[in-house]
Amino acid sequence: MAGTVSNKGSGEASFPVELRTETERLSTRLLVDGGGRASFRFEARSYPSGVLVDPGFGCFRFRQPLADEVVMNRSSS
Repeated sequence: MAGTVSNKGSGEASFPVELRTETERLSTRLLVDGGGRASFRFEARSYPSGVLVDPGFGCFRFRQPLADEVVMNRSSS
């Protein structure tokens, strides 16, 4: 089983992809740049019943801060 995931956002995304069969669950974590694509491939011993993208809703999304969101840390000596 193979596939490709596209990230249509501007920030990097990290999330799991899981293949389920009657006898096993296989998973991998993908890291996809903003506007990019990532491929995955699973080798299973039995017929697949489904592929889930981010089955536990644990996607981490990173984005570039806007200019007015950048805070500079200054230390006084």
